[in-house]
Amino acid sequence: MLRDFEIVPIIIGPNTLPKDAKEIADALKPLVSSKTLVIASSDFTHYGPQYGYVPFRDNIQQNLKKLDNKAAEYIINKNLTGFNEFIERTGATICGHIPISILISLMDNAKGETIAYDTSGNIIGDFTNSVSYYAIGFFKNSSDSEEELTQGIKKTLIRIARETLNKHVRGENVESPEQMLNRIGKEMRLSDEEKDYLTSKKGCFVTLNKHSQLRGCIGTILPVEQLYKCIYENTFNAASRDTRFNPVGPEELEDIEIEISVLTVPKEIEYEDGEDLKNKLEPLRDGVILSKGFHKATYLPQVWEQLPDKEEFLSRLCLKAGLSQNAWKSGNLKIETYQAIVFEEKELE
Repeated sequence: MLRDFEIVPIIIGPNTLPKDAKEIADALKPLVSSKTLVIASSDFTHYGPQYGYVPFRDNIQQNLKKLDNKAAEYIINKNLTGFNEFIERTGATICGHIPISILISLMDNAKGETIAYDTSGNIIGDFTNSVSYYAIGFFKNSSDSEEELTQGIKKTLIRIARETLNKHVRGENVESPEQMLNRIGKEMRLSDEEKDYLTSKKGCFVTLNKHSQLRGCIGTILPVEQLYKCIYENTFNAASRDTRFNPVGPEELEDIEIEISVLTVPKEIEYEDGEDLKNKLEPLRDGVILSKGFHKATYLPQVWEQLPDKEEFLSRLCLKAGLSQNAWKSGNLKIETYQAIVFEEKELE
């Protein structure tokens, strides 16, 4: 199902305490992105003398379900304190309650839902000893969900960027963005929906890499230009107007790899201080815009790959904006976040 993936098992020992769960979750957060599937594995309640847990002897099926549902309610609502107090108060024999607590602490921007529930007692028709099983999933809130781009849209944008880059760098005549979109659109047999998306206004960045090293990156954060034109213009700019680099030369074209980022509209986040700000940022998902007066800078979500530590990420971003590296700790900066749909030329070949 997942094709190219790796499994990283994390074993939680019996001496791990509930208070350790958040610290473990904070250590894992920089490593968790929208491409990461986190699984907390645990049986639910073990009921019966075989397990040394008999909190009730009458109406076992109904009372067991009520007990399980209460625990699930705390989990789904991401109520870590309530869940831990429930375990302590009831003595509930949920063997993986610490992994579940860690999962709750990781799911800041997700909505919990019940997928399935059953008990071994129900399956075999005997509740003398019974083990419960709950499947709960956490999903990104629909308001925060990233748009899915079709292969046709991705390939069209990459072709616009590649043709613009090659012709511009070689000094050849470049078609207008409208001509290029019409020609490529016909060749790609784009649907009306795909054409509508390409002509809608979006923020975007064009990144040029050479041998996996940055060679130029220019973008437009706000959705002020039609997407295909935004890609067209930022390809020119990334190749010749990124002041950190010399203009790209014709001899480099074969080694240049193109990466495109289509951005969501930035949203300002409210925060009290530096610690609160760190807690509200999701590495590898959030692009961050930091500003104060005339000072302003942004890092794309991909930058978390090079700067996974939140403090270093924010300190470097402050320096990029021309502020002191600790300015983010004051709580008086304007912070906006956005997400990006990122794809590379080599992925579509």
